Parts: sequence; structure tokens; C-alpha cells
Amino acid sequence: MKTFAKRSLAMALALLLCISLLSGLSFAEAATKATTSYSTSSNSGVRGEVCTALPSSALNYYTGSYAYDTLSTQSSSSILSALRTLTTQTHKKSTSYENCKDYADQTDCQRNDGTVTLIYTGYQAKASQFSGSSPGWNREHVWPQNLGDFGTSGPGSDLHHIRPSDVKTNSDRSNKRYGNVSGGTASTALITGAVGMLGGYYDTYFEPLDEVKGDVARICLYMHVRYGGNSSYNCGSITTVFESTATLLEWMEIDPVDTWEMGRNEVVQNIQGNRNPLIDYPEYAWLLFGKDVPAGYTSPSGGSGTSYSITAVSNNTSYGTVSLSGRTITATPRTGYYAAGYTVTSGSATVTQEGNVFTVNAASNCTVRINFAAKTSVTVSFYENGTKASTLTGYAGESVALPAHKNTVPTGYSFVGWLGSQLSETTAKPSYLAPGSSYTPSGNVSFYAVYTKVVGGNGSTGEYRLFTGALTEGDYVIVYDGAAMVAADGNANTRLDFATVTITNNCITQPDDGIVWHIAPTGDGYYTIYNTAAALYAGGNGTKNQA
Repeated sequence: MKTFAKRSLAMALALLLCISLLSGLSFAEAATKATTSYSTSSNSGVRGEVCTALPSSALNYYTGSYAYDTLSTQSSSSILSALRTLTTQTHKKSTSYENCKDYADQTDCQRNDGTVTLIYTGYQAKASQFSGSSPGWNREHVWPQNLGDFGTSGPGSDLHHIRPSDVKTNSDRSNKRYGNVSGGTASTALITGAVGMLGGYYDTYFEPLDEVKGDVARICLYMHVRYGGNSSYNCGSITTVFESTATLLEWMEIDPVDTWEMGRNEVVQNIQGNRNPLIDYPEYAWLLFGKDVPAGYTSPSGGSGTSYSITAVSNNTSYGTVSLSGRTITATPRTGYYAAGYTVTSGSATVTQEGNVFTVNAASNCTVRINFAAKTSVTVSFYENGTKASTLTGYAGESVALPAHKNTVPTGYSFVGWLGSQLSETTAKPSYLAPGSSYTPSGNVSFYAVYTKVVGGNGSTGEYRLFTGALTEGDYVIVYDGAAMVAADGNANTRLDFATVTITNNCITQPDDGIVWHIAPTGDGYYTIYNTAAALYAGGNGTKNQA
């Protein structure tokens, strides 16, 4: 649909313009990184002017463990976690969706001329042309609301995310994912003075013009970094809003950061406190997905990606194999083995390991050997009523599920779980593991079945526990819903009453004599229920089986 020859020419012109049009910007040497200054009250950058220097505020924002030289050597997941923490902790002010339009003439102005630059079309509209209908401009959620499951607060009102957009183009864009469109329908603006201005193309996907593709990619990656760890929002995967990570990285490369984006980053930081790291260090886009930064890529940090050759090998292919994608090595251990570590056998590189994934930050062409080792076998034995009933085999450091009871449970008892040592009879509840729960052995280990039975009070212990099973003769407290049956209510003993009782761990201690009943079988399948204190039976006016 489009060729990149024009884009390359525009890039070359932009680089030439960068030399002649930066009279309003001041550069200074700071160690090995060039810096420049921007206005923090309005966007003083220029669209299409490639940014090759960081403002001092950006260098001051990424310090200590957040410094690029430190963080870029870490694994993809560590980079994501650190950037998420940084952008969250420094996000000091939450703007409202309503206020986003009021900030637009600061964040999205063009050379501080009182206009608002619209995303997708690049048209400069007057602030007074804000409208909810065409022709006019409104607030665009670059990551569509219903794809992100957010409303008009939080991510739905973050100034790094919300951009002014022509109403018609915004409607054409709808909630489509971003992607490369073959053919499709052209989206044109209807705002006064911009009739016929192209905003992109759409069919299944929406594809903006090359000049804004990088902006879109960096905004969406910011959303993924800042809000992807919150389960309330659907920003955890970039493919929720992009057809693929490959497309996102392609757009990052087509459209590098310009001074206008950097100027906007400055203004937004001044308002809400945090920055978009993907504007300051777009290299993170590749590092977040375990990829090499493209060789020669122009970045505001002043650096460019250098692609080194990485070779991944296994110390023994009968123990496990390896695969390489970009700078990520994935180890696949064979059964009974694990990835124990790595060795850089040639060249220079920093390697981080997370389980079976190794992230390589190469400083030269290098070879990384993944060292597989045999796991330690363990046996977990289970004893039931003093006899070994079953065993499980596994590996040290890997969890196993504890089994159910295998053989016959002793009469009158219930099986409740497993204990790591034999247990003598006790009334104190032991801390056992329930069947089905996970246990991670470090070596061979034995478990012993724990059994329990509930015994009713006998009138002397002063303790009555929840009883299940067949009734035998003894003293009982008859309880329902926190209340115990009483011998009489004081009304000529004509009906039963109840008394509130305290039940702790299914146990009533020192009950009043009025609620203790002696239950005894009659020999023909029925029972008598007698209260000694009141010298009364519980009974009824009908036949005995109706009592």
C-alpha cells in the first residue's frame, strides 16, 4: 500500500532540519550522553525532527538500578518489573478524563502556537474546535477502552495515553487492533480546514500513517508497562491491541522518536510526575521481548543498537537441548535433568537466568553454554496405621501431591491427613497436611496417616464434642444452630426449650446440667432421652417412633 522510500527521504530531510532548526534547543555534554532542554509548560518540540539527545530531566529520572546501562543488561521480565515499578511510583498526580482536553494545548501544541496537534492526521486544530461530533476533535484512547477494560479514570485518563484526535478519524479507528492493512478503506478527517486529510487505513485492523506509527507503538507499550500488572485492566499482553509484537517493533523502527514526542514527555512529567520510558529509551521495546536492538537504530539516548552474534550450545545433548531467539536462550531439559546454569565459553556477555530461560546481553560475539545436570531422585513413603501403604518417586525441589488413604481406615476413626512423624494419641489437633495438598521434598521422607474420632462427653470430663456416627449410650448435648435443647421451659414441663451455647472448635465445655441428656438404646431400635437434673424424659403424645 505504501513504500518506505518516501519515509527514508523524509528521515534524511528531518536529520538535516535537525541541524538548522534547533536554535531554540541547547545542547551540553554530560558524560557520554548528549542532553537538551525543553519547555515543561508547553511542547516546544517539532514533529518529524528526529530526537538524538535526552533532556537532563530524563537522565535524572533513570538513576541507580533504573539507569539504562544497568537495567538493559537484565532479563526481559526484570526490565518490565523495574519499569513498571518506576512509572507507578513516580505517577504522583492522576488527571481526569475531563481535564485531558484542558491540558492538550500544553502537551499537544506545535511550537507553542496555541493549536492542538491531532494524532493520526497531524492536523493542527484550534482548542475551541473540541467537540463530541464531526467536524471537531475529541480525546482518543490510543489503547481502546473496551480492549483494555478501563473507563475514564486511571489508564483511561493518563496523559501519556490520551491524545487529541479528529472525531471522524477516531470513529473510523473504532476499537480495531493495530496492524498492517492491505488495501482497506482510507480514513479522512472532517474537521474544518482538514477535509480530505488522511489519517490511515482500516479493515480488520487500523494502520495509521508511517509518521505516527512509532508514537502509537510507544504509547501502547507504555500502557503495557504501566498498567499490565493490574488484573483490573486488560493491558497484560501487547497482542491485545496489536496484531503481533513483530508489527509493533516494525513500527518502532519505521518511526523513531522526534523532538515533539520528547517535548510532550517533558510536559506530561511536569503535570503527573512520571515519564514514558519507551520515548526516552525506545531500545526497551526490543529488550522487553528478548530481541536485539536493530543495528544503527537512532535513539534519544545517542546510542544505536549493535548486533552481536550469539551462539547457544548444550553441555550434553542427552541431558537437554537449547534454542536461540534474538538474545533469549530457551533450555529444554530431558526427563530427570534440569538447567543448572551457564558458562560464557567465548566472547563477552552478561547472562541472566530465570528457570529455563536465559537472557544474553552480548558485549561481543559470544558463545553461551547451558549446563544441564541430573536431578536428585527422592522417595516419599506413606504409612497407614503403622504399615507402609504406598510410595511416590520424584525429584528434590519439585512438588508432589499427597495421596488419599489407600487401605481400610480403623473402625471408629476418620482419616484426615499426613504428618511427617508418628503421632501418639492426643486430644490436641496436630498440624497435618491434607490429602491432595502439595509438598516439596528435599530428600527421602516418610509420612504417617493421622486419624481422628469424635467422642461424646460422659458427664465427668465436662467436655462435649461434635458427634457423628451410630449412637451409643452416654451423655450428650443436643445442639442445633448454636442453641442447646433444655429439659423444660418452666411451663408445667409441657414443652422443650433451648439455651444459647458457645461452641469452640466443635466443643462445648462445662455445660449446664439442664442441657445434658442421657441417651440409651431400648433394644428394639429406639432410644430414651433423659435429663437427670430435671428427672424428665423427652417424649411425645404419639407412639414412640413419633417422639
